Amino acid sequence: MNCPKCKSDLGEVGAVTREYLARNQQENEDSYLVGHYDQSGNFEPDGKPSYPVVNHDLVDGSDSCTHCGTVVG
Repeated sequence: MNCPKCKSDLGEVGAVTREYLARNQQENEDSYLVGHYDQSGNFEPDGKPSYPVVNHDLVDGSDSCTHCGTVVG
């Protein structure tokens, strides 16, 4: 799977950034998790989120190419 804009391989480690929004912006920060897509197109994390995702919601369509910022999922 490649990015439609820059053609980067989204299966490479660190190729995709996923965003989680804090339910309570006063107590928590939004969180980002870097990962990649496996051969089936599923997101696989490559590390820990920037902020614990407890009390966070995954944003629909928030997966973006780490290289160019294009929304990829």
